[in-house]
Amino acid sequence: MKALSIIILSFLHFLSLPSSLAGEASQVPNLSDSLIRMNYQRIQIPCFEVPEDTYVINSQEELAKVFHKRTWEAECKEAPLPEIDFEFYTLLGFVRGSSGCYESKLRMAIRKNEAEKSILLSARINYTGDCMMYTYYIRWCLVKKVPEDYEVNFYLF
Repeated sequence: MKALSIIILSFLHFLSLPSSLAGEASQVPNLSDSLIRMNYQRIQIPCFEVPEDTYVINSQEELAKVFHKRTWEAECKEAPLPEIDFEFYTLLGFVRGSSGCYESKLRMAIRKNEAEKSILLSARINYTGDCMMYTYYIRWCLVKKVPEDYEVNFYLF
């Protein structure tokens, strides 16, 4: 009974902490009604090695800087970069690793907040177990051109 009282008191104390001290829960963005789901077209860009990171690409020059290292496969020796009309589109993407005992799953959404002039790409990678298998998720999405005065944020968990 004493142990149960201690657990309950600890939990109540945790709930009373300021949100800045409450750990990861304070890092979750507030997905309020002001967010509008954006349509996107997922594209594949094979034959290039890209470091684990997040990317906002607005020109063919930026695309060439990110996709400069080709993979070793013979068919990739001369593989071209896609031609994207950056006047009308922005390329958003990420490379992220995940591990688990079974195949992990990815759920993703892109939302726009016009009031805050921001775009949020959120992706949840579900994995199970603690095995050593490591999988890379590589996602490239074309969205309607992001205005220059907008901020693009990524929330990957």
